[in-house]
Amino acid sequence: MSLLITASEPDQVSLLLADLIYLYGTRIQVTERFTDPTDGDSVTHCASLEIRRPEAAHAP
Repeated sequence: MSLLITASEPDQVSLLLADLIYLYGTRIQVTERFTDPTDGDSVTHCASLEIRRPEAAHAP
């Protein structure tokens, strides 16, 4: 699953990423962090990430 996070402050993106990593652990991979110019002098802070499906449990 792909996900794009956007926020007005970089700390907001970092906090949400930390929460997602806590929930999904090593299944989450941040593929890109960038800023996107908006109107005027402000920018939108973004992070693109992938959440992998959990691996199937193997029978003993």
